[in-house]
Amino acid sequence: AASRKASLFMQEVGKIDKDIPRFFTKLENLTKLRNIINSYIWCHLEIGYSQGMCDLAAPLLVVFQDEALAYGCFLKLMEKAIFLFPPNPGMNKCLDNIRDLLQVFEAEFFQYLLDRPVGDALFYCYRWLLVCFKREFKYEDIFHLWETIWAARHCVSDHFSEFFAFVLISQYKNAVMDSQMDPSDILNLFTDLADKKALDCASSIAGAQEVIADMQRALSETASSVSSSCSF
Repeated sequence: AASRKASLFMQEVGKIDKDIPRFFTKLENLTKLRNIINSYIWCHLEIGYSQGMCDLAAPLLVVFQDEALAYGCFLKLMEKAIFLFPPNPGMNKCLDNIRDLLQVFEAEFFQYLLDRPVGDALFYCYRWLLVCFKREFKYEDIFHLWETIWAARHCVSDHFSEFFAFVLISQYKNAVMDSQMDPSDILNLFTDLADKKALDCASSIAGAQEVIADMQRALSETASSVSSSCSF
């Protein structure tokens, strides 16, 4: 059993070693990041390594500059994030939530996306949600966004990431429709914006908060209306 576990672990290490070098230039940081991911995988071999895990661990290492502390925080982060990694169903549920938001708030754009002939028009959202938008923004914006998402779970909504993704998409609806972009064009658009770090994190956070507030008001008004109609 021990030799089998070691063999499985070495298979995962091969995947990790291919992915690690793109995250830091300093050898010390690369070693710390490798130790964090290797430790996690050794304790969770049933999960295995997936691309995106290093994206979640690297910012924690930048913040804490302490391998053990970053590892402890990564463990807690993965308790929630693991449901987005295959083969878990969390990602499909998140994408369905984004589709629902588009259908409710951006009906014309939603229909445009449905009419595209090839591919999933929300494919680019997969990476956003998997790595919690880490590749789309600079580190200072990532820290702000992650803190907002984590805080929102306790006081606003457990689905702030989906609201945030919806706002990012909506900001470019006119560009997409005016240029008659298909799913591959939309993917290229957001990849280019990510490479240039051209997305506005602060305004998108504010936009997501506004959408949540609008939904809460609408639900409250609906509840009040139902209550009034049922009173005798």
